[in-house]
Order: sequence, then C-alpha cells, then structure tokens
Amino acid sequence: MRLNPIIVSLLDTDLYKFNMNQVMFHKHPDLIGEYMFKCRNEDIVFTQEMFDEINE
Repeated sequence: MRLNPIIVSLLDTDLYKFNMNQVMFHKHPDLIGEYMFKCRNEDIVFTQEMFDEINE
C-alpha cells in the first residue's frame, strides 16, 4: 500500500534550511555540506515507505 507523499509542496519544507543552503551555495561554493534528518516527535513511528520517500 502506497501512502500519500509527505512533502507535496515547496511550502512543506523548512525555509531556514533553504536560506542556509543559499548562503553556502553563493558565499562558499567550494565547501561540501552534510545534512541529516532529525525527527523531534518521539511518538511517531516511521514505516519503510516513509523512510524510502525521505531518502528519495
């Protein structure tokens, strides 16, 4: 069973991350960054489909 997408719009993303990415891209194009998903809601259980969508 395929679930509905978690992120369906640009508005579903984190504006702060986009702003920081723009700074990195324009001011420091030679640097390499690494990002990690951190869910702060401890009561949420993620299915394999959710992990697959996040990793796309």
